[in-house]
Amino acid sequence: MVNMFLASSLQSGDPVGFTFFLGSVAMLAATVFFFVERSSVSDEWKLSMTVSGLITLIAAVHYYYMRDVWVGSYTSPTEFRYIDWILTVPLMCVEFYLLTKTGLSKMISASVVMLVTGYFGEASVLSVFGSASPAVWGLISGLAYFYIVNEVYQGDVAKAAKKAGRILARDFGEIENLQIKSKSIGDFVTSADLKVEQSLLETLKYYYPNANYITEESGSIKGEGETIVIDPIDGTSNFIHGIPHVAIVIGKIVNEQITDGIIYNPILNEFYWASQGKGAWCNNKRIRVSKRQDLINCLVGTGIPNANKTYKNYLNQIDTVSKNSAGIRRIGAASIDLAYVAAGKLDGFWENDLNIWDVCSGVLLIKEAGGKVTEPNGIEWTIKSKNILASNSFIHEKLQEKLTLL
Repeated sequence: MVNMFLASSLQSGDPVGFTFFLGSVAMLAATVFFFVERSSVSDEWKLSMTVSGLITLIAAVHYYYMRDVWVGSYTSPTEFRYIDWILTVPLMCVEFYLLTKTGLSKMISASVVMLVTGYFGEASVLSVFGSASPAVWGLISGLAYFYIVNEVYQGDVAKAAKKAGRILARDFGEIENLQIKSKSIGDFVTSADLKVEQSLLETLKYYYPNANYITEESGSIKGEGETIVIDPIDGTSNFIHGIPHVAIVIGKIVNEQITDGIIYNPILNEFYWASQGKGAWCNNKRIRVSKRQDLINCLVGTGIPNANKTYKNYLNQIDTVSKNSAGIRRIGAASIDLAYVAAGKLDGFWENDLNIWDVCSGVLLIKEAGGKVTEPNGIEWTIKSKNILASNSFIHEKLQEKLTLL
């Protein structure tokens, strides 16, 4: 038994046999790690850790078996190598799905294509393309592999946002050609709103056909399970006037908890995203709230009421905060204000009478970036809240005090 694991039959100067043995030991160590650490992670990651452990366990057993084959025959038969991949590649697709929630069936199908055509190429069977058959099968296998990588990298919600972003960016350059109709004073809907929302729904319904949907333009679409929240263009007035502070907002809510959020400004190419427990990001860079502790040194964002809205004490709040901070900024899109708080560009933000599509993704971003979110009076913020106060934790109570002092 000891000799088996010490690989006594390996000969010095045999790098291939040693590599197989080293691989089996490394995969076995990884398996132990995944199963031991499984008990220390939150429930949502336990299944992912189990699948990872199964992948590395299968690989460990197979690499050790391949070591024996190599030592006995100094060959590495193609079909033997594919035994491992037939089991582990689909499991890896399951793992990718657990991590990204990207379409599982498409990745499994692509993995089958990758394995079958890869085997045809390596084993030189089914030579339907003549002497070029190995290269052609290899090309098809490679394309299937890159398809899987693209599915994992892009993610379903991200792909929806980026696809819609191309529509928004194109129309931003042709504002004068848009058909505009007024919804209410200071609030407009454009043909771009409708096109972007249609694009988002088309893509998201492919991945979440049974979900509930809440959209700014179409209202509620009943389903079951998770809820997808959509604002096709936050900052529509900015968009119409050629001001590049606009965003596509997508959020996912499960059991009244925001689990995923995207705020995408395709004009400035700023892609903010967060997933519960995975931090907050802008493009490929991790973001965090600011560390300023004195309110007098802080920039604070807010939303100024439109002509048909009245906010009790709002002008007094503006006066008080401006006198006790480094200044107030009005960007014109609450989602971007919140993203800027998460990125440390703004130190705080408050506004009243907002809708869930205005704030859901920004709330998750700020929490994942280390910030704090409540209502302006200090009450816990929930997905049913209409008013919001968000900031870094150092100034939150100070800003809250100024807003409720009146």
